[in-house]
Formats: sequence, C-alpha cells, structure tokens
Amino acid sequence: MKKLLLILSLLFIVNSVINAQELTISSSGNTGASGTNWSTSGTNPVTITATGAANINPSVIQGYLNSGTSVIVQILTSSG
Repeated sequence: MKKLLLILSLLFIVNSVINAQELTISSSGNTGASGTNWSTSGTNPVTITATGAANINPSVIQGYLNSGTSVIVQILTSSG
C-alpha cells in the first residue's frame, strides 16, 4: 500500500511539473492590455488571463485598482 501511495504521489508531482504555469508580477513585466502569454478582458471586473509563462508589470494591476476596477487573475492550464 505504501508503494502504491508513493508511486501515485510521484506521478502527481511529475504531472504538476510538466503542466506547470508560471505567472510573475515584476517591474520588468509587460505593460498594456496584453503581453507575452497574457491578456485582459472585460471592464469591471477586468480579467487578466495567463496561458503560459507570463510576466506582468504590477502597474497593470495597480492602474485598474486605482481607478476602482476590480481585477481577477486566472491562469489557464492545459491538460494532455
């Protein structure tokens, strides 16, 4: 039973690493309404959607929040 649990745990970890998405919010990130592997949609709330390794400048989120607009950040993952 312990071997089975260990094997299942390892398979889960490997699968998580293979399908991992990375969203970075940093001063070197993209600005504007979209960037590499991310885009925005909607008006209030604005949804920021990342579909892969994305780097977003915090000013993007801050700009919406400062104007009173709610922000939702989502990371879409692919299975397969």
